[in-house]
Amino acid sequence: MNKRTFFLTSIVLAFVALVLHSIAREKIMHGSHLKAVRLQAVGNDQTNFSTDTEAERLFRNGRTLNRIGFASTIKSAACVFVAIARRETGPYSVPLLLLVLDLGTQMHL
Repeated sequence: MNKRTFFLTSIVLAFVALVLHSIAREKIMHGSHLKAVRLQAVGNDQTNFSTDTEAERLFRNGRTLNRIGFASTIKSAACVFVAIARRETGPYSVPLLLLVLDLGTQMHL
């Protein structure tokens, strides 16, 4: 087995989590925009509000991607801790920086 398996796995998982959270954020933001446009149209026309299926689909997909990204974040952090415990070589600032960026992306959701 490679001596840097957990270290490299932590980098890959942190990158995957960052990408998934970025995509989830975009979907949720787009769904919010569609819902705001719908509410504005209802206010202008004085009609009853009905749910927008496209916005609901975007919210659902965004939440699903967010949960998968969170699982990848947890797995990546676990791999970093295991790599440190095994004293694997490598710059640990890379996966830790990716995890911090990922947490920053989650804060904007």
